[in-house]
Amino acid sequence: MSRFLDHIKRLKHLAAAPSSPPTPTTPALPLHERMSQLRHIAHQPPSANLWRRLTALLDAWPADEGDSLVVAVDYVAQHLDLAPWPDPLRVAPVTWWGDVSRGLAPPHWRLARTLDLSTCMGFGPEATADLAASPHAASLTHLDLSGRSIGASGARALAASPWLAGLTWLSLRNTALTGEGVRAIAEAPHLDRLTWLDLSHTTVGLSGARALFRSPLLPRLTALSLASNTFLPPIGDDGLAHFFTSPTLALTRLDLSHNALSPDAARRLADDPRLTGLQHLDLSRNPIASEGTAALAASPWLARLTQLSLSAADLDTDAIDALADSPHLARLTGLDLSRNPLRLRSIRRLCASPHLTRLTRLDLSHLPLPHHAAAALAEAPNLARLTWLDLSGSLIGPEGLTHLARSPHLRHLTTLRLDRTMPGEVGVAALARSEVLTRLETLSLANNALEDQAVVALAASPYLRNLTRLDLSDNRVSNRGALALAHSPHLARLRRLDLPNNLIHLSGRRALNSSPYLRGCHVLL
Repeated sequence: MSRFLDHIKRLKHLAAAPSSPPTPTTPALPLHERMSQLRHIAHQPPSANLWRRLTALLDAWPADEGDSLVVAVDYVAQHLDLAPWPDPLRVAPVTWWGDVSRGLAPPHWRLARTLDLSTCMGFGPEATADLAASPHAASLTHLDLSGRSIGASGARALAASPWLAGLTWLSLRNTALTGEGVRAIAEAPHLDRLTWLDLSHTTVGLSGARALFRSPLLPRLTALSLASNTFLPPIGDDGLAHFFTSPTLALTRLDLSHNALSPDAARRLADDPRLTGLQHLDLSRNPIASEGTAALAASPWLARLTQLSLSAADLDTDAIDALADSPHLARLTGLDLSRNPLRLRSIRRLCASPHLTRLTRLDLSHLPLPHHAAAALAEAPNLARLTWLDLSGSLIGPEGLTHLARSPHLRHLTTLRLDRTMPGEVGVAALARSEVLTRLETLSLANNALEDQAVVALAASPYLRNLTRLDLSDNRVSNRGALALAHSPHLARLRRLDLPNNLIHLSGRRALNSSPYLRGCHVLL
């Protein structure tokens, strides 16, 4: 607990640290101006930015005006509930919880519904027990403890807490629970409102899987993640067998990636009529192969799927044929087939599918694809709805990128990832001249050995006017390329520019940091 409170003190010190050189303390706004700002925020459509403005305004309230702060919080609370503001937006600053932990709960604590402690160093079993024992936790509906080593004792404290009975969303990802901790959560008497549970990277084991899948929690969950539970021992087919004992399910999202599941496990999922409401299914990094994929594709119970992830699942041509021929997968908008040994024929088969015409997101990264595969994608009218495409790690080269640039169908892309595709100057120049870029917001060309001429072509493209993120890390860009980026009016909307591991020296760095077009952009060098 002391390490956690030390972390909070450091955060407050950084927040309060004056800039250099020091400037006089800014006097607090008059009360009527603060109340005017609160009224303005409370009557706007909810957003994360407005919430940050609200918390900053309340944090800056003068300490000697406690009565007016209580009135202000009462006013805001009423309007937040009437709007209503979604609970995931109402995130408590970590410093608020630090004050609560010391018995100094601020009046505005009751406005928060979400507590994210995933970045708090030193938050371990003792701090978790204090959280579980605090009546102030009763207002929370969302709790994120990802990455905190709370262990089995922390899980037991959470499970026994009556103050956490309002939780609907709980992330215990990578929290060192083990099977004992998972059993405590599964048997929790107060978590009967929970609908979203993340237990990925927690070493669930067979005993934990058995307890969870037989728990009264399971039928109420709409989202469950058990990703990457492959150790001591893995969930595997034996653990998943207990999943099929629950009489009812309400799941819309299920992540079982990296759990050593076999084709037979995929077949059992496909044959389960309780999964008719499932919309997102992730079976990546399980060797389900063509047999398991064919079972999924043939299942009428999975006809509501909109997102299907089968990355690194040992898929072959027969598996892609099954997906392409399935009328039950006609609602898919997202498909991840990355890291499978697929060839050109499979890509052509996918592009020609009469059922996969609603795809907006397609991940074909880390496939051994030649430039002909890029041509097939570019010429596919069935892919005209794509907004997100990842071909990173493929072999499309300059010719493949030129095909994509000339596509009449890929004009709705907002994200295009081409890391390690070796497009060269020719490919990047073709892309820079293409209307495919018109709606693009994110473009990644990392690790492509690109030199200045390619970057100069990009910087001169008028089609990049909507770009908010550009990743050119791990290339061979020097000062000339940096100057081209810094002087480009087409990049005025950039909010992040990644340029680490290039050849940019002092003058290029200065140009980027002083660019009038990159004032609102975080430049990473």
